[in-house]
Amino acid sequence: MINLALARAGITADQIGYVEAHGTATPLGDPIEIAAFSRAFLSTTSKTGFCHIASVKS
Repeated sequence: MINLALARAGITADQIGYVEAHGTATPLGDPIEIAAFSRAFLSTTSKTGFCHIASVKS
């Protein structure tokens, strides 16, 4: 889904500076979510350290 969104927007991942993630706050969920972003982002750029990621919980 991330790759589809990047393609439809006509951008590469290194043009994104901030992502508000779901953030399950679990030892299982959070690593899966970060791995998915990493895998998708690395498919469009080899740059690293360009995007901040956060999750706001109530």
